[in-house]
Amino acid sequence: MFNLFKKPNEQIQTNSAIGYGVAGGLAEAVYVALVVTFLSSAENFLPNFELNKFFAPMLMLLIFVISAGLSGLAVFGYPAYLALQKNYKNAAIAAVSALVTLVVVGLLVAVVGTLV
Repeated sequence: MFNLFKKPNEQIQTNSAIGYGVAGGLAEAVYVALVVTFLSSAENFLPNFELNKFFAPMLMLLIFVISAGLSGLAVFGYPAYLALQKNYKNAAIAAVSALVTLVVVGLLVAVVGTLV
């Protein structure tokens, strides 16, 4: 019979931890691309919106705080869950694979940026 529900203490395979880490890193890269696209095109859909000395820093700090929260969830959410389940090895593997994915994406963006 198939066991569809895993027990909380059941260890996941290392390949699954790497897969979740890579998925988190790619999700973070997509999120960064969306934020950059929004900030780049904000002038087009907000042409008459002028920010003063109060609203410009406030808007940037709000975007920063929201981004930090979403980025933390994307990159460290699943590793934190694994660590709470006392699965420290796979938590570290998932976190490192997410960070390595972000470094690889960053290097690809840098190389493509120099070629364009």
